[in-house]
Amino acid sequence: MDEQQARLIRTTFYEYFESDLDYGFYEDWEKEDDLVQVEPDGRLVVKSTEVKLKKQCPSGMLPVRFRSVDGGFVITNGNLQSLEGCPEEVGAYFEADTNPLHRLRGIPRRVYGWVVIPYRRDLGLLPLLTIEGWSRIKFGGEITDLSDGDQNKLLGLIRKYQDTGRNGMIPFAAELHKIGFGSNAKL
Repeated sequence: MDEQQARLIRTTFYEYFESDLDYGFYEDWEKEDDLVQVEPDGRLVVKSTEVKLKKQCPSGMLPVRFRSVDGGFVITNGNLQSLEGCPEEVGAYFEADTNPLHRLRGIPRRVYGWVVIPYRRDLGLLPLLTIEGWSRIKFGGEITDLSDGDQNKLLGLIRKYQDTGRNGMIPFAAELHKIGFGSNAKL
């Protein structure tokens, strides 16, 4: 990765994302570019309290790839169909609601806070079990076909299988079928 490529990745980051860079917390960095680091593989490491998508992504995918974000990562209303390129690790909350997601592939592996995703009857929910560290999962955005009772039932089942990873996917899928959410029992 040469400096010109790294500069292009940073430029794209600043075009699409707002970053609440907390300079007081990161006193050992002297420049803003040190807070948005480009790894040799082109993925970003962002030392920020929050990274927020500020405009829609016409391709339906994130325009840059992330390795980690120290704070929250908010990509609501981004017109995203995929979560590929999301950080592997998010130091606070992850919000991806109000996106026409086709699948959750690419969802962070570790989130040290809450997770907010859209709900659709055809969205596979099994990848939620692979997230480590989350404190709460919530469905956000425009939920038109999910009653409060069904939402509570579904969220309770997700909490039951929290932190079970791939080992919990088969029993989770079986229970999704039992409670009428078989269309969500997929990757």
